[in-house]
Parts: sequence; structure tokens; C-alpha cells
Amino acid sequence: MSGLGYYDEQKIESIVKKNTRAEFDAAAKRDRQMIEMMGGIATALQALTSEIKGLRADLKPELDKPVKLAAPKTQGGP
Repeated sequence: MSGLGYYDEQKIESIVKKNTRAEFDAAAKRDRQMIEMMGGIATALQALTSEIKGLRADLKPELDKPVKLAAPKTQGGP
């Protein structure tokens, strides 16, 4: 009993511990769900990246020689 005599401190403490544990378990469950979701997003991004790389390779094949740009002509210079 508390100093006032009408609160059972042990009962209050057990309720707080129980609620704290339940909140911790719920937070841990949400964290696991979020980690799984982020893993799925990362996997999808990797697949999309490889698909884009494949499309780029199909659309722009490698040339035999690198293309050289013409030098700009200057007026009145050497």
C-alpha cells in the first residue's frame, strides 16, 4: 500500500510492466514487418535496375571505335 493507503503499488507496477511488455512486443512486430517490407522493396529495385541495364544494352550497342568529336574551328587563330 502507498502512503495514502488506497493504491496498491504492486498491482499498479505489475499492470505497467504488463502494458510495457505488450507495447514492446507490438513495436518489435511492427519493426519486423517494416524490415521485411524494405527487403522486398530492395529486391524489386535490384530487379528493376538489372532490367534497365539490359534495355540500355539492347538500345545502345557498343561501337567498334569510340566516336571522336570534330574540333571546333576558330576564326583568325593559328
